Amino acid sequence: MRKVDDAWRPFSTLHGFVRLVLLVDWDPIGILGNINAMDEYDSYAAGICRLLQAGATRDKLIAHLDRLEKQAMGLPGERRSQAEVAEKLLEVFHTLHREDA
Repeated sequence: MRKVDDAWRPFSTLHGFVRLVLLVDWDPIGILGNINAMDEYDSYAAGICRLLQAGATRDKLIAHLDRLEKQAMGLPGERRSQAEVAEKLLEVFHTLHREDA
């Protein structure tokens, strides 16, 4: 069982969970499954962690994801997907915050 725990260790922090949510749930450019691109969204994780720690609302997270998609990636943006991801990010943050208490 220790090997499984070690494999998930990079995702056991807020930053790690945010990275996972961005890759699996957000993935606006469709790179999930490409082992060479698993770090594609890592540069966005720290900013999202800061927003969560500062008490960002669902709408603020949606706006941030929209900006990333439109300005950083040149995509049209998908509000429905962004809303689902924002909710997942908040859920992860609140779950981790409860466990830390």
